[in-house]
Amino acid sequence: MFKNNGELNKRSVILILPIIFLGIFSSLLIVDRTRGYVYYERVEFKCGDTIFHANLYHPTKKIDFQDKHPLVIYIHGFSSQKDNDLRIPLELTKRGFFVASVDMPGHGESVNSGLLDTEDGEFLAIQICSELLDKIENLAIYSRIDEDQIGLIGHSYGGYVALMNGLYDDRFKVTVTWAGVADVMPPYKGVDISERKRDLLHENNPVEVMNNGSKQPANLLLIVHKEDFWYKYNKRLQDLTDCEWEVYKYPVSGVQEAHYLLHRNVMIKTINWFEKEFFESTSKNGPIELSYQYSYLLLLLTLISGFFALCSLIIYGSKFILKKKDSNSIKPLYQNRIPSKSENLSVSDKKKQIFILFLSISIFIGLLILGSFLLGAWASIFASFIIILIYLLLIRKKVRKEDPKGDKKLNLKDRIKSEITKKSLTFSFGCSLIFLGFYFVLLVF
Repeated sequence: MFKNNGELNKRSVILILPIIFLGIFSSLLIVDRTRGYVYYERVEFKCGDTIFHANLYHPTKKIDFQDKHPLVIYIHGFSSQKDNDLRIPLELTKRGFFVASVDMPGHGESVNSGLLDTEDGEFLAIQICSELLDKIENLAIYSRIDEDQIGLIGHSYGGYVALMNGLYDDRFKVTVTWAGVADVMPPYKGVDISERKRDLLHENNPVEVMNNGSKQPANLLLIVHKEDFWYKYNKRLQDLTDCEWEVYKYPVSGVQEAHYLLHRNVMIKTINWFEKEFFESTSKNGPIELSYQYSYLLLLLTLISGFFALCSLIIYGSKFILKKKDSNSIKPLYQNRIPSKSENLSVSDKKKQIFILFLSISIFIGLLILGSFLLGAWASIFASFIIILIYLLLIRKKVRKEDPKGDKKLNLKDRIKSEITKKSLTFSFGCSLIFLGFYFVLLVF
């Protein structure tokens, strides 16, 4: 790593810097997270015949004016999962709340199941939170939870689930929905479902529920944005209900921003609502200091530095493993096509190799992230298989380009053997372990 004159090798510095930054950013992220929680418990429970998964975050903060802690169950929106939106777990655990974040059917770790699946003549969607609370009540940690301070919050489709669970289970003392009130009947027009399910859907339609003031969850707060494309704001519906509405009109750059309610005032209003109902005060638990934006920035910087750190480890590892090709495993036809170690690559060739390396790693990480939503940890095998398949197709294309008519009798099998040696396989296996390790580290965060 050092030159003869004692100066640090420039290439080694470039390779080491991402690892140093990864250590710095990940340490800051851990410190920031510990302000809210250090530990979360993975909870598995059943609703009907369907298995669901949730994270139960344990707060590090003690509440000075009471012995026990509130509990809030958070339900994500459609095409999301329990780990995606960390605003609720981060900010409420900092206030001393336990937070349970659950994966809905067909999302994250939960088994794929239709929302209209029924159990005892009821929708699973209106039982999920109650079943999760049943499970939490049987955990040892429940002795630290105040049973009179249990609430629900859901976003979008999760807002519907929170609303209906809060309606039918009086253990939930407070319910908050973010863009969660909608007419659920239109999407099922023309859909082949049983009459019983259609009747249940109508009976559990939020519009019908909210039009009847006697059928509302306790201490209900509905938060919406007037420009939300997915939930059409309905002034008449607001006038017909006696719950509290918070209708935001702040400028937005697109329909997604309006629907996801990313403004910090949304989080402040939510915290104040829970604490007003649980503690009978919005100031008793101290001032609100939001930090989720800082947390997301640290997470982004950690991911970026982690990406470059992985690249650095791979490049540096190749220096010791891939020193040269094993000439004994190479057919004579290919020996003159493989550059020796002594050959000097041009600047353009080096840039091309670096580009190919970063492109390959980017594709692998993209496949890993995409596969993780469906396969979990098995996504690493899925991503590796796709990369190998792409690599073999490229070799096949190269062989056809070099010998389009088959005159040189170039064999695809021999070409693959010439490209893949014992050292390259060892190197690839090591890289896969590095990526897999990085994936499980991310799960911890």
